[in-house]
Amino acid sequence: MTKVSFEAIEWIEGMCAKVKNPEVGWRAIMKRFHNTSVKVEDVPAPASGVKVRWLITEETGAPNFAMRQFTVAPGGHTPLHTHPWEHEAFILSGAGVVVGEDGEEEISPGDVVFVPQDEEHQFRNTGEEELKFLCLIPHQEK
Repeated sequence: MTKVSFEAIEWIEGMCAKVKNPEVGWRAIMKRFHNTSVKVEDVPAPASGVKVRWLITEETGAPNFAMRQFTVAPGGHTPLHTHPWEHEAFILSGAGVVVGEDGEEEISPGDVVFVPQDEEHQFRNTGEEELKFLCLIPHQEK
């Protein structure tokens, strides 16, 4: 293994870094942080009882995809919506249904959900505890 010297390290929001290698320029480096260190945001109406943490973003150094953690309160739901990109979800805890063009399917911890682009969809909490899931999407043009 060759030892590489780095000219600089830039810390972003105290949880991630980029390094400047004289041979390749700036690049992101692997990072670890606890999900609770990321700010919780309310998801506005027409969602109900939904909060999101943007865990991994372009600002964290991920050039292609964002990872979000959603928390849906009992009786809450994401908006019924479509968009021109796919996304993938992994259910962490709780119980609910995912609504798609073919109806509703129950979801529980360990389930994986693939939503293709342009398919109308919604996540609903049908349980008595919070429904938590990770959702990954490609970065959108700003």
